[in-house]
Amino acid sequence: MEIPISEDIRKFESKDIGNFSFRQAGFIAAAGLAGFLTYKFIEPSLEATILPIGIILVFGFFKPMGMSCWMFLRTFFYERILTPQTYVYENDFVFDDETIEAYREDGIDISQEDLAIQATTPEKIKLSKEDRARIVF
Repeated sequence: MEIPISEDIRKFESKDIGNFSFRQAGFIAAAGLAGFLTYKFIEPSLEATILPIGIILVFGFFKPMGMSCWMFLRTFFYERILTPQTYVYENDFVFDDETIEAYREDGIDISQEDLAIQATTPEKIKLSKEDRARIVF
């Protein structure tokens, strides 16, 4: 027996308190508390309360790429800042003259730009745009 489902089950979120989940309701309560404390103790103006309320609500409701905001920031920080994008290590592959001549006889031109990028040390190296274009991922 098959029952048609109108929505994707993986995108379903339970609505526990009104129109919000427990997590979202907790962030709303935390934002309200932060706004109240900011208004009472730091500066009694409504403009000053917008910043802490906004930051907390962004963490509660904004889901970039399907992840929670905190998980997205943690992943972004790890992948973009802590680990470099490209590693270039020393490569022992070198075209010898006989192989280059064999390729040229077959009509294949191997210029110096087509040779492998080689580094002398396995340290992190800054690559130019031309070098990145020649790397095959």
